Amino acid sequence: MKEDKLTLEMRIVAVADIISALIGRRSYKEEFKKEEIIKILNDMVSNKKIDKKVVNLFVEKYDYVIGQANIRSQELMQSYINIKKEYNEMLHRFS
Repeated sequence: MKEDKLTLEMRIVAVADIISALIGRRSYKEEFKKEEIIKILNDMVSNKKIDKKVVNLFVEKYDYVIGQANIRSQELMQSYINIKKEYNEMLHRFS
């Protein structure tokens, strides 16, 4: 889709999706370091692949954004663990 057809929300999601792929450890790759992520994003901006303003704001707020994402993911993981524990308890109780 051409840049002029993308809403701000679409541009933000596009950058966030790339960041998620770079920052996340996968079975086939390690996570990228902050400097590597910023370089890749800036290269993509130079090649007009992603929005410069969105990337600049992310780079400026990198530590805050990643810190908040880590907090939220820990909260989510704890919820998952609690649900799984309750499920296992119910499974044993009714088995």
